[in-house]
Amino acid sequence: MYHVQARSAVADIDQYVNVPAMSTEPRVIPIACPFGQTGGIVYVYYIDAPQPALIDTGVAASPGTTIEPALNAAGVSLKDVRWILATHGHWDHIGGAHAARSMAADGVSLALHSADAPLLQSRRAHMQPDGYQALRFRYLDDMSALAQQDALLMQNLSGELAADRELHGGERISLGGDVSVEVVHTPGHSPGSATFVLSGLDWAFTGDGVQVCGGGPAGFPLYVDPIAYGAAQKRLLDDVRPTRLHMGHRFRALGGSVLESVLDGPQVEKALRDSLAMHERVVAATRAVVTLDVSEPKATALQPAAEALGVTGAPPTWPPAACWCGRLASAPS
Repeated sequence: MYHVQARSAVADIDQYVNVPAMSTEPRVIPIACPFGQTGGIVYVYYIDAPQPALIDTGVAASPGTTIEPALNAAGVSLKDVRWILATHGHWDHIGGAHAARSMAADGVSLALHSADAPLLQSRRAHMQPDGYQALRFRYLDDMSALAQQDALLMQNLSGELAADRELHGGERISLGGDVSVEVVHTPGHSPGSATFVLSGLDWAFTGDGVQVCGGGPAGFPLYVDPIAYGAAQKRLLDDVRPTRLHMGHRFRALGGSVLESVLDGPQVEKALRDSLAMHERVVAATRAVVTLDVSEPKATALQPAAEALGVTGAPPTWPPAACWCGRLASAPS
């Protein structure tokens, strides 16, 4: 088995060369971390390598209450972790970063793409008016609901810190022996979303970079940059071609069923193709939005897109992502 990797840390990641498969498969431990008051689950992954890596950290309470007990049951500990690799900077994935880092090995390195680094450094960065946390409320004009979301966010971020290594895409990070991960920049869900690929095995850890039809009952992916998200799906499908996906949540398939967080073999290609198809469906729906005032947006302007996507009811009942159609409707074609 061969895998493709970028030629260097600064090279265009669409340029690839073959590298040999590793001699053995490292153990990967998936850990389901509960968060929020509505039954949310985020998945983090421990790569059992000579220099173990933890992919994402859940929320503030996750390292102590969920991750460490799960690792102990598998015969390892957060004290063994040498790398904390964050797929992106949203609070349910890096909220436990400060706590996990304090529980990890001396000399642990925390790596995150540079475009999401401010979200690790500052709680307030999550609350920017046009950011992922507040975008929905620009359309709904519901400041009390926004305040509740901000309070939830503050509760679930364990602290502020800088990344030890800011990533750009194309790097290879050695986990010791013949185990290494390659960094593929897959923006869209967030500006700094990254996929970590185990070299030689083609196992991809995507966080929320691949969502198919999203995680909510309405079946709708979340992204801040729709154009970049579509391009990332194509890049993963056509260039990276993973054989296994480790995702950050159990997302919905096109048919409405709930996928497992880890997909293998033919399921991987189907998930990527369905993710791209869902994105293209959203793109088509937003063409019906013709009255959006970008300077003073209102959810009612997105009603045609919501109807095209099967979203019913009044705007306050819409899934958060329905309002993100406005980002796509206002994007240059």
